[in-house]
Amino acid sequence: MLNIAIMTGRLVADPEITVVGANQNQKCAFRIAVPRRFKTENGPDSDFINVVAWNSRADFVGKHFHKGKWINVLGPLVTRTWEKDGQKYYGFEINADQVNFVGDKEKSADGSQAAGARQPAPTQIDDDGVIDENEDLPF
Repeated sequence: MLNIAIMTGRLVADPEITVVGANQNQKCAFRIAVPRRFKTENGPDSDFINVVAWNSRADFVGKHFHKGKWINVLGPLVTRTWEKDGQKYYGFEINADQVNFVGDKEKSADGSQAAGARQPAPTQIDDDGVIDENEDLPF
């Protein structure tokens, strides 16, 4: 069985980091807006997905991401249940195993490249199984 969700979207708010449990684990909760591929006339343009990252990934997200920043997350889709006023509720979230930058480096006010997201160079494997990182992808 396989349970992997891969989402790319923009953070809708700054990530919230909390410390939980007796082991003092860091938890980073955030929500991303994932644009829909096809838009309906009266329907929403995006889906809003809750994501949770733990410990070192939580620290990474808290330091490098903020509201409006593009992010790519990969991990299992998990179900949460909770009870409020005697009513049982269910929700879904991605438990982020991987978090990646998306897009180009940010530019600072003077036009120079600032530290930020980096897009990795595409890797192409030819028919011989040799990796050529300089070759353009065919799509």
